[in-house]
Amino acid sequence: MFTYDIHMGGSRRDTVEVDLGQGQSGCAQITAFIKLDGGIDRQSEGVIIRWMDKSSLSTHTDHRDRPMCDYPLSFNHCLWEWSKTTVNRQCFRTRGFVNRVERDHLWSHVNEQDRPDVIRSEIRARYDIIGYASIIGHVNVHDDPSTGHILQTLQIV
Repeated sequence: MFTYDIHMGGSRRDTVEVDLGQGQSGCAQITAFIKLDGGIDRQSEGVIIRWMDKSSLSTHTDHRDRPMCDYPLSFNHCLWEWSKTTVNRQCFRTRGFVNRVERDHLWSHVNEQDRPDVIRSEIRARYDIIGYASIIGHVNVHDDPSTGHILQTLQIV
């Protein structure tokens, strides 16, 4: 029997680079910190992440398979989009879901006019649980208003 403890943030969502193995990396947003307790000496800690995919607008990748922007941003910028599953999440279709959103103040950190769009974007969002060791580092990202995708600025040292 597992027990768990979840620590969720408010409006702040850190974005991280995740080691996918074989020299490849991906991008994800941390949504919660978790600790699973499976009994004596069986504790696991990690994070719940929301995955990003390579942007459909990117035409090439770098040596870590990151989706590089076209020129002139091709030197130090990647372009991502939210990863989606193929089916809608069942919990969004349960009776009383809208009431629960209001009662439990879900998405209360989002402007009330934007909330329906944000909730719709979560219906097919792809989430995962990963360990801390899979996180390579923090990623500098911002919504790109010209594409609607997520622009990552790489720090070239």
